Amino acid sequence: MGEAIPGVTVVADGVVAAIAGSAVREVQGVYALGASSIGRTLAEHVGAAKERTRDVDVQVGLKEAIVDLSVRVIYGFSIPQIASRIRASVAEKLSSLCGLTCKEVNIRVVGIGFLREEINVKAIPKSEVRT
Repeated sequence: MGEAIPGVTVVADGVVAAIAGSAVREVQGVYALGASSIGRTLAEHVGAAKERTRDVDVQVGLKEAIVDLSVRVIYGFSIPQIASRIRASVAEKLSSLCGLTCKEVNIRVVGIGFLREEINVKAIPKSEVRT
């Protein structure tokens, strides 16, 4: 296994978008990707829209990527801190899984989600809560 064999590896936009979307969902404080839409959900079910890359747009080159995201956050979490963690998570995943450098991760917060019994508000670190 000594010498590397030359060639070009191209990672498709849809693959990069799916990885970025998964990285976003792993961040604490993220409620969901994008705004909910009955029309969008129906389009996904009939195959007119891709579910996995919903609300994630990417521009992919051979070595760099730009990612544009729409997210909803959980009420009570600091939006700037969530955004920072999203950027770090997306950049790390794209680097480790695709070998791509994130040139930009642009985040548009499009809504807030309210959880009922699923989250104990006291468990949120005080540094995360905005008053």
